[in-house]
Amino acid sequence: MTRLKKPDANFFRQMLSGHSVLGLTAAFLMYVICVSGTLAVFYKEFWRWEQPTATIETMEVSGQRIEQAVQHAIADLGHAPDFIGLDMPTSDWPRMSISYGEQRRYVAADGSLEADVDRPWTSFLARLHFALNLPLELGVVIVGIFGVLLTALIVSGFLAHPGILRDAFSLRLSRSRQLQQTDLHNRLSVWAAPFHLIIAVTGAILGLAGAISLAASLLQAPETGDPAPAAEQTAVSTALPDFDAIWQSFSERSPLDQVFYLSVYEPATDGQEVELSAIQPDRLYWSQSHRYDADGNYLRAVGGAAASVGGQMQASLYRLHFGHFGGMPVKIIFLLLGTALCIVTATGVNIWLAKRRQRKLPADTIDRLWQFSVWGTLLLISLSAVMHLALGIAPIPVFWGGLLILAAIAWRRGTPLAWAYHLRQWAWLVTAAVPVVHTLRFGSAAWQGGSLSVNLVWLALAAGLFIFQQTTTVRSAAPPTQSAPASEAGS
Repeated sequence: MTRLKKPDANFFRQMLSGHSVLGLTAAFLMYVICVSGTLAVFYKEFWRWEQPTATIETMEVSGQRIEQAVQHAIADLGHAPDFIGLDMPTSDWPRMSISYGEQRRYVAADGSLEADVDRPWTSFLARLHFALNLPLELGVVIVGIFGVLLTALIVSGFLAHPGILRDAFSLRLSRSRQLQQTDLHNRLSVWAAPFHLIIAVTGAILGLAGAISLAASLLQAPETGDPAPAAEQTAVSTALPDFDAIWQSFSERSPLDQVFYLSVYEPATDGQEVELSAIQPDRLYWSQSHRYDADGNYLRAVGGAAASVGGQMQASLYRLHFGHFGGMPVKIIFLLLGTALCIVTATGVNIWLAKRRQRKLPADTIDRLWQFSVWGTLLLISLSAVMHLALGIAPIPVFWGGLLILAAIAWRRGTPLAWAYHLRQWAWLVTAAVPVVHTLRFGSAAWQGGSLSVNLVWLALAAGLFIFQQTTTVRSAAPPTQSAPASEAGS
């Protein structure tokens, strides 16, 4: 009988290393989702920041302005489309834009059409958060799975550390690097736990809802038989809806609600209808919509309070997840608590790496990859903004291509300390360069309106990275290319 050859120790080391790299990849993706989500809280401000001089900013709306915009859109197409949509001015988006066919353009105060709405960098950031820049059908599901994973990590973390609440205010910054990381991880986990759990659960539900919708579409049986006869075309009307009457009716019916979107269905036809989607200040669900006929007569409510309790709860997830309630103060709170979640993610891996070293397991390669993941992500997000502003280069290849290049180098070269030191240095410099380049391109408009808050966020991030770089324990007496203990190489 032939005896099976026992695998050598090198085989097991390779399998263990591969297992660790897979775990590190999951942690890296979780970190990318957290960082991009923290910034994406300000995505409406980023819209304005990306095109600060494209149009005027005003909250004034009239039926005449809406009608003129719709007329110009129809004239531009040469025919009336099935649908025209208008983004209406709101407190965090004080601009009007119109979508028709494949076009999306800003609307001037007199209703004429201005420059195209073009915000590729903001779209990159938003899609990085909710789909990792993958096709939506796949990316949303993957991010939803990470929401489930984060929920499990939060719950299991509390169950695995029964004394975590007792030590909620223990922060031993004067002790070893590993104890600092452990205390920082545990304290932020406790203090921000309600927020982190809300983000995790809402993200998981939104992602899994996408998975369910995708599965339903794939499992749906194809229709058979003869195709249905084409519907008879609606006769063309000579007039557009009475937008003045509609706007007046809505203002009287819901004086406190803020319209953020106006839809015109079958414009310039006998069957045309108008729908106003509005945010209610005393409700958390996404919106309450109201339908009107062409003469301004109220037809019905759509969604919002008219939906079921379950529908209202689902519609509330979006604003709850992205912090779009309560104005700028809530966004700033989400920024701070989102930063805490990023730190918890980074320190969790740092603690794991320190324990690997204590057990005499190989950690240098994994540690180098993690340092590049943490600091390279911040560097390349900022670099993508600089390259887009200065040269018009698409952000996706800058970010993901840069990560691949850094990963290939970090796999073989350098030390964890060197990677952390140099990437932190470049990260704060490039991040500080973003508002500088923005100012050089747009002048004083870079420090007005939504651009002001965004550039202040960039400066705050750069200042935080600079302070951390100066206060982090490094062996500054020697060049950072020399080896250092793992406890000093952590984030």
